[in-house]
Amino acid sequence: MKKYLALIILFFALGNIKGQTLPNSDFESWTYTASDTVPIGWASSSGFGENWTTDAHSGVYAVSLWNWYWYAQGLLVNGDQSGSWNVVGGGTPISSKPLKLTGWYKYMQVPLPTDSAVVEIILKKYNAISHTADTIGYGITFLGSSDNYQYFEAPITDWSPLVTPDSIIVRFKSSDHAFCDTASTTGWCAYFNVDAVALVSPAGILIPSENIFGSSVSPNPVDDITTITTGGNIQHGTLIVIDVAGKLISKVTEIAGSSFQIDAGSLHSGVYFYSFEDGEKIVARGRLMKL
Repeated sequence: MKKYLALIILFFALGNIKGQTLPNSDFESWTYTASDTVPIGWASSSGFGENWTTDAHSGVYAVSLWNWYWYAQGLLVNGDQSGSWNVVGGGTPISSKPLKLTGWYKYMQVPLPTDSAVVEIILKKYNAISHTADTIGYGITFLGSSDNYQYFEAPITDWSPLVTPDSIIVRFKSSDHAFCDTASTTGWCAYFNVDAVALVSPAGILIPSENIFGSSVSPNPVDDITTITTGGNIQHGTLIVIDVAGKLISKVTEIAGSSFQIDAGSLHSGVYFYSFEDGEKIVARGRLMKL
């Protein structure tokens, strides 16, 4: 079933679109080597304590981190640097200042009830005088044991309100302080699954990245009419459209079906983001460009 949606959108600014988001934020794209399997755009702890899992909150894959034996945690950090032990060496470009990181997680087979999984976020800005990267924002959140997926929010404290970051570092860690029991038969424990992470802009809007969950826009770029296909059937959906500044442009409720037409004839040239939600679950998210 198709539902025609007319959107009147005012375009404010065009920036570095990929710089607004985390790479591969839903962990659907992976790279395989002889020694490691990592989500594209991320780096793991040297091939140990990290892999993909089909036990996902949404889509096909999530990332899974775990403690290995009794001396190390599983780590994952955004960026393409080798390894993730030194978190300051990671990161990807960004051109806005997010308020928090959100996502979904499980934390299973935890050896100590006091242990926590860890989400750490650092906002950086290059200092041309000292030739170093200054930390202008920081957040650390501890997540407790859960056998089912739980929503989480990781706030970021703004240390320099008048400064815009040029890079963001996000690190996930499978343990805060506890390791596996030395008597463990497998040497593995404390499984930390993470999925569907997203940055939240000052306007309170999720900033999406690539088209995900099998969604597509055709034609894209668009001049007049375009069709968004979600890759799944929506029962009671909501369509949200924002601009590159994170401003909410349109919100349409009670959508049903798997494809939707948008009249882009009145749009100004630029890039826009869309997100489809079915209840509390995001079923499609991506971007489109108006010629």
